[in-house]
Amino acid sequence: MKQNIQFLLRVAGYAPFSYSGVNSYSYATNYVFSSYIWGNYSFNHFEPFEDNYFFRNFVFDPTLINDSGGLETGFGYDYGYGYQANGATTYLFPTYDYVTSSNQAPIPGILSSNQTSWVGYFDGDLSPFGVSETGSTLSMSNSSRNVYGLAVNSLEVTLPSSGSVSFATLSPGYDVTGYNGLPVYAGTAEPQLQTIGYIFINQDNFYVAPGYGGFSVTNSPQYIIGAVGHSMAVAGYAQQKVLNGYSNVFAYLGQYFTNAFTISNGIVSTNIAGVLSEHGEFFPTLPGQVALFTKPDPDQTNIQGQCDVDIIRLSLDVNHDGVMDETFTRPDNTSMATPYVVWANNAYDRWHTPIPSIDGTIEDDLETASQPDCNYTVNGNRCIPCPRDLEDYARLWVSGVSNTLSRLPTGSAVTLTWQNNSGATIDLFQAADADGGMGYLPNSAPANNQINTNLCR
Repeated sequence: MKQNIQFLLRVAGYAPFSYSGVNSYSYATNYVFSSYIWGNYSFNHFEPFEDNYFFRNFVFDPTLINDSGGLETGFGYDYGYGYQANGATTYLFPTYDYVTSSNQAPIPGILSSNQTSWVGYFDGDLSPFGVSETGSTLSMSNSSRNVYGLAVNSLEVTLPSSGSVSFATLSPGYDVTGYNGLPVYAGTAEPQLQTIGYIFINQDNFYVAPGYGGFSVTNSPQYIIGAVGHSMAVAGYAQQKVLNGYSNVFAYLGQYFTNAFTISNGIVSTNIAGVLSEHGEFFPTLPGQVALFTKPDPDQTNIQGQCDVDIIRLSLDVNHDGVMDETFTRPDNTSMATPYVVWANNAYDRWHTPIPSIDGTIEDDLETASQPDCNYTVNGNRCIPCPRDLEDYARLWVSGVSNTLSRLPTGSAVTLTWQNNSGATIDLFQAADADGGMGYLPNSAPANNQINTNLCR
C-alpha cells in the first residue's frame, strides 16, 4: 500500500491519475489512498496487490515502448482525458493462482523507487511541466510541480531514431533537441510523508471512506459502536501529510490491525476484548470500551493507531444463579436455541385488607383489580404496584452504554426495540440496587425502594 501511495502522488501531472476501460476511476485533487476496502463497500484482501501490479502498467520501461513512444502495456494516454484501455494489460496480479496454490511465496511489490524512475506518460501541451518548446527543442524551468505539489525533477523524452525510438533525459535548466511530439515520462520527486493522525470507519459507513463519494478530508471522527457476540468490521487509515508537496494534500494509508484490549477508566489494559483479524474484522466478547490497535509503522517511528469502540451488551441472569456473568462463553448468554423466557406480568398483585382485624394489609393476587400489573399506572406513569409484583421482573443490564452516551453528539437518542417488530412491549425501571443486584427480592428496604414511583418513569 505504501508503494501504491507513492505511485499515485508521483504519476499525476497537471491533473490527478485517472483511467477508463473495463473499470474507470479518477483520483481526487487533494488526496490519494490505498487500502483493501474497495468496490461494493466491502473487503478485498488482495486489492493492494492487484493495484500494485495494475499501476506498474504506467511505469516507464524502455523494453515496452512502441515506435510511437507509448507503453505497450494495455493503456494509451489521451490528453485531457487520462489513460484509456487499448488492450490486455501486461501486469496483472494472479489472484486466482495465488489463492489456489498451496505453496506461494510472499508477494513482492513491484513499484519500489528503483523500479519507478519515471512514471506516467504524457503528450500534447507540456507547459504544465514547466517545459517550453522552440522548434524541436525542449527547455525545462526550475519550478515545475505536479497537481499535488511534488517537484518534477526530470522528464524522459521519447525521440525518433531511424524507424525506432531513443530516449533523452530533460532536467531543469537544460535542453533536449530532436523532439517531434512523442510522449514524455515524468520523473517526479519521491513524496516525503508524515503520519499526523488516524481515521476509523465502521463497516456500515464505508461510503465515507477514502475513495468514496461521502469522504472529505474535513470529515469529523466517527463514533463506533458494537455489541458482544456480533461480528463487525472497522477500516483504518493513517492520515499522512505530504511534507514536500502542497499543504492541503494528504495520503490515506490503509491499516492492518494487531490487538484488541479493554479500556478501564481511560487506561488501556492487556485484557483481550475479543477476536480481531488483521483486516479489522472484530468479534467482541466483553462489554465496555475497547481499543483496536493497528500494526506499528516502522517508517513512522513505529507509531500505532488506536480505534476506541464502545461495545454494548444486554445481560440477563439466564441460568438464574443470581450472578450476571457477562463473559461471552459462559452460561448467561442467549441464542435461538437457548432463549431467556420472560414472565408475562399479567397478574393482579396488590396491597389490600381482606379482614382488617385479622389479616391487616397484605399483598395478594387481587383479580378484582381494574387492570393487570403490566398496565398499572400512577399519574399516567407505569409503576410497580407492590413488592410481590417484583417476582415477575427480571434484571436487565445494559453494559457499556454509559461510555456511548458520553461520546454521542448533542441531541442523540438511544432506543431499545424488539427485533423484527414483534409487537411485544417491555417496561424498563431504574434499578434501586446500586450494583444492579437482587437485593430487591429478599430484603424489604430495597424492595420498597424499587417500587418508589420516582423510579417508575
